Amino acid sequence: MARLIHPDGTVVAAPAAVARAVAALGAHLDWRPPPSRILDLLVKPVLAEAEKATVLAAVDVHVAPWVERLVRRGRERGGRAPETDVQSKSQSQSPARDLVVLHDGIANLAALREQFAAPHRHDDDEVRYVVDGVGYFGFVAADGSQVLLEVAAGDYLEVPAGAEHWFALGADPRLKAVRYFLGAPAWEARYTGTSVMPVLKAAPLADLQRA
Repeated sequence: MARLIHPDGTVVAAPAAVARAVAALGAHLDWRPPPSRILDLLVKPVLAEAEKATVLAAVDVHVAPWVERLVRRGRERGGRAPETDVQSKSQSQSPARDLVVLHDGIANLAALREQFAAPHRHDDDEVRYVVDGVGYFGFVAADGSQVLLEVAAGDYLEVPAGAEHWFALGADPRLKAVRYFLGAPAWEARYTGTSVMPVLKAAPLADLQRA
């Protein structure tokens, strides 16, 4: 489950406290463990396309209420109509989604780490459901303060459009996450020039023991 890491070294792990803090940043956090029937696939470092499709199909049912809420909220605020996923069998519109699989055998891993390591904003919501591994979302609050959110298997995070944030992988770069797109699947980062606090930049690579 998600944890908050503060610059002074304080780690908040109580689910309710973490969810409140994330909400105060304008984001939204939920948790539900990945479907048990795909756990044998999730332990594999690399997945074939057919295996990815199996994972996505299982997750579609598993988190359907959250995704429906996401679509409703997008419509209520006048956002773009969601793209219909080519694999969806639903008659209603669903966000496009894919499964990102990261591991230490990826040739361009260093470039991927660097791509989103600096604070930036997106014009669209950034939505992830983590099914394996650990990742780190850093947030820059309106007052300029910074905090790091560690997400792990079962964490579902919605980062709203325009939120200043960054993303980092841990010392073990293994991560599998479903990405959802309310519009066209294009993630253009608008870098803000904000510097990440050194202690938060180092935290993902530290050996932080999970409870």
